[in-house]
Amino acid sequence: MLFRSTIMTAIYYVYEHTRPDTGNVFYVGKGSFKRAYSKAKRNKHWHNIVNKAQGFSVNIIAKDLDNIKQANFIPTKDGLVML
Repeated sequence: MLFRSTIMTAIYYVYEHTRPDTGNVFYVGKGSFKRAYSKAKRNKHWHNIVNKAQGFSVNIIAKDLDNIKQANFIPTKDGLVML
């Protein structure tokens, strides 16, 4: 029997969620694929903010990272910030 395996290469990124009502950042995360735009697997506090603000906006801070460990560090004007 012949098995064919497809390996999906994930490209990781760092993102932030902002409130549309105030423009304030309320969450910074790291992920791959469509994680930044997903409402699934978020905690109650996150959902309370999104409900009160009537949604959220996504800003990709860093992208095209080869692995999730690279997503632990994001560049800033002052150096690197660890998530």
